[in-house]
Amino acid sequence: MKIIADPGSCHMGKLKQAEELITIARACGCDAIKFQLFKNIPPNIPIPYEWFPDLVAYGKNLNIEVFASVFDNEALEITSKHCKSIKFAYSQRHAKLHDLPNKINTDIYVSGDVMTAFAPNVIKLYCIPLYPVPYVINFEGIFDRFDGFSSHCLGIYQDIEAVNQGCRIIEKHFTLDRKNIACPDHNFALKPNQLSRLVSKAKSTAKGY
Repeated sequence: MKIIADPGSCHMGKLKQAEELITIARACGCDAIKFQLFKNIPPNIPIPYEWFPDLVAYGKNLNIEVFASVFDNEALEITSKHCKSIKFAYSQRHAKLHDLPNKINTDIYVSGDVMTAFAPNVIKLYCIPLYPVPYVINFEGIFDRFDGFSSHCLGIYQDIEAVNQGCRIIEKHFTLDRKNIACPDHNFALKPNQLSRLVSKAKSTAKGY
């Protein structure tokens, strides 16, 4: 069972805050933390590309994987050099993985039922691109086709139900400040104590299978 923490733009463009988020994700028991790498598109606050290798190294020192969603070729080049994994977000679902350079040997996470031909290192995450998802999801049969769940759900109930249905990877938003209006996903993101509970509950549930 792998839990990936997604802090959105909770780092607010501050290196020390980005490092704090890595520290907190590790303390909560997460296996990885995923940032977003793209040029400045308001109202989002990007991670400067020159920070990213240092953040990956910071995570290694804490024994937590640091990787990123990529939105342009420069970000792809950086992550392919420094990360074990790369994420293509739902908005990038039409990207052509077969056009990626052969040097990319990382695991590639994709949101949605797309890019399935680029085996063996594509990891498919079921994702509903709503913030938050306003209804209960029927997971029956989903994890015969998907490896994990990129969750935009309130709380952790549906995430645990996904694990019950065979999900073995959960990607979940978390935040230090749910009232931060600079990021559209903070109003439903987990606080650190809730993230810890998700990790504990998901991993104990997965062990039952």
